[in-house]
Amino acid sequence: MTSDEPRRPTYEEWRADYLGLPGAEEFESWQCNRLVPFAARFFGESGALLEAHGEAAIERALATLCRDVQIQFDLWDDGTTIEERHACIRAMGDLFEQVFAVVDLPERCFMWWHLMITYAAEGHPESCRCVEEVLERILFAGPMNCSLSALHGFGHLPNCRREEIIDRWLSAQEGLDPETRKYAEAAREGNVL
Repeated sequence: MTSDEPRRPTYEEWRADYLGLPGAEEFESWQCNRLVPFAARFFGESGALLEAHGEAAIERALATLCRDVQIQFDLWDDGTTIEERHACIRAMGDLFEQVFAVVDLPERCFMWWHLMITYAAEGHPESCRCVEEVLERILFAGPMNCSLSALHGFGHLPNCRREEIIDRWLSAQEGLDPETRKYAEAAREGNVL
């Protein structure tokens, strides 16, 4: 590293900055050359971070991550290994189970997969299968806010088994309200906004 290159943060420094912890040094997302592994680690420990730092800190970190959009580009960048990409995608399932299932963050939860999948498209079929597995996990695990997010994700995910998965989910839902059923049927057809 030359003297005019920015210092790269450690995971702990990056996490403290994104959580808005007192005394944390601020970093720009482009300074972090390990953003995907950092995000995977953050998602995986999000429940413990929620417990330690509270809802506002988690919301801040997720808002910063989504606002930067750097994670969305880096996740699908050819410089990211498939192992790093899949670890991060799987850790997003942990984020849903540990945070979105217990804390009401509708702006983050519902559009999560829309934001994260937009750049995947046709170029990474094996990674789309990994997303499909995580969406299926979230869809069936619930609660409903997480299931709706998974339906939204299925509606945007190319080349997946969404019809089969959503049909199985619909058949397991007793007393599903008509609006949610209609949304699930639209997602089944890949017809969501």
